[in-house]
Amino acid sequence: MDERRFYEALAGVDARRTAPAALRNREPIGNVLEQWLPNAGIVIEIASGTGEHAEYFADRFPALEWQPSDVHPDALASIAARQAGAGLPNLRPPIVIDASDPEWPIDRADAVISINMVHISPWASARGMIEGAARLLPDGAPLILYGPWLMDGVPTAPSNMEFDADLKRRDPSWGLRLVEDFASAANEHRRAMDDAQIHARIEQLVTDEQALHERHVGESLSPEERVRLEETTVQLDRLWDLLRQRRARREAGLDPDDASLRGAGTVEEYLQ
Repeated sequence: MDERRFYEALAGVDARRTAPAALRNREPIGNVLEQWLPNAGIVIEIASGTGEHAEYFADRFPALEWQPSDVHPDALASIAARQAGAGLPNLRPPIVIDASDPEWPIDRADAVISINMVHISPWASARGMIEGAARLLPDGAPLILYGPWLMDGVPTAPSNMEFDADLKRRDPSWGLRLVEDFASAANEHRRAMDDAQIHARIEQLVTDEQALHERHVGESLSPEERVRLEETTVQLDRLWDLLRQRRARREAGLDPDDASLRGAGTVEEYLQ
């Protein structure tokens, strides 16, 4: 029986599946990951699905060990077929991880990433992913999510609400999640970056920014690179703002770890 998920199709070779969205979004996601992933270490991908993202990112970030995972047998077969065919030394065979299960078959990671999982799984899986990442990641290491979200008080497109209704028709436990709900759950396990970690992240972003400019001396940036440069600038502004918040709280006799990264819009208004 064909057990592919509603967004998948057979790739036409062995057990591999394909998802059109993965081919569309892998490059822009990779551009953002360049700003957040560590320079080396293990990246665990939760709910790797067809394995297309894992294959692409392992090739794009050769200094990182990419560990794909899933819970569905058809997905695991697709990932394994892609891993075997890719011939990438840093792409590991898939492992079974049920995000909602407190026992994961791996004991450490330097980053955890999940793409388009939270809205097509029960809320317990999202909370389990947060808790699993808190167990495995060192202080300051990222949990990175990609997918559609809702924000309290922010109007969303009718197409998003139609998508949400369609998901809930497929499974009542699915649906678009509120950013605020996920942030609240994550804050239960929050470990603040200290000043040294923030400075290290700033230095990494500045280095990336300089390298981008140096590769294009006398030439214009591509549209994708301009977007990446703008995103880097925003991240730098947010991190400098976080340092200022920490210093202000420390000078006021308050806990600097209660400072948090503020939204880009808030930081832009503050800087003007």
